[in-house]
Amino acid sequence: MDRQEASFHDIREALCTPPVLAYPDHSKPFPVILDAAKTGLGYILVNVNDDGSETAVLCGRSTTRAERNYSATELELAALLTAIKTFWSYLANVEFEVITDHISLTYLKNLRSGPSKLARDSV
Repeated sequence: MDRQEASFHDIREALCTPPVLAYPDHSKPFPVILDAAKTGLGYILVNVNDDGSETAVLCGRSTTRAERNYSATELELAALLTAIKTFWSYLANVEFEVITDHISLTYLKNLRSGPSKLARDSV
């Protein structure tokens, strides 16, 4: 095995074992952390540990060809909606926090009219 392949296996192993990834603990909060770019929708479901550290439970995906044409706000909203759909079994019937660096998502809560795509998707 060459060095690059050995490094790849080491990184894959490190990313797939605790404390990086862990089984969900339903007695702890489940914040959803979002970030989106043209190449991928980043959404991570984490557990907040007793010491305040976070452990990832599940994470995002690449964007589709159509999503690569979205604006930054549309991408961030797509990440949020996809995260909620993906993590539905963990988030149903519990309060959860959404953490994002995209401030324009905060106005969607009060959106009555606007770009039809944003209004339709945020309802």
